[in-house]
Amino acid sequence: MKNNRGLFLLVSLIVPMLTVVGRPDNKLASSVTSNGQVTLTKGRLAIHNINYQVDFGEIEQPLHRTTYSINSEVTIEDTREVFSGWELWVSQQATNWYDGLNLAINEPNRLLTSTSQKVFRQTSNNNRPSQTIPIKIYLAVDPEVSVGHYQSRLEWVLANTPSEETNK
Repeated sequence: MKNNRGLFLLVSLIVPMLTVVGRPDNKLASSVTSNGQVTLTKGRLAIHNINYQVDFGEIEQPLHRTTYSINSEVTIEDTREVFSGWELWVSQQATNWYDGLNLAINEPNRLLTSTSQKVFRQTSNNNRPSQTIPIKIYLAVDPEVSVGHYQSRLEWVLANTPSEETNK
């Protein structure tokens, strides 16, 4: 299903946080100014064809820990004039979830949390404006999980990042 509403492109401008503390005579103790800049180029970096409804269906309560999986894919379009690489990240934002349910992406033992995990890094586009990446989503169910309906949200982030060649 094509739908670009799930895309989160990250453009960050880092500005240091500062708390200014006054001296007893009410004069400022210090002052800081930060300047930032951004350069916009032609082309786009976009995420397409991501599975917006991951549904494992009805599962019987297992007698021992059981892992299920669903195959999916995501397509990344990169038509920027200056290729600087990109990374695809994912995190789990539990809504109605149980501790004995565990989601993982591509590696069944690398459990998702609310902290983002890198799924894929592209440092060279090899003259390909788009790339389809296979994704495997795992669900491990422990036997102590109560019967019920559970749901969670996966948050995908496509980040514009420098290539390894630029980092050298």
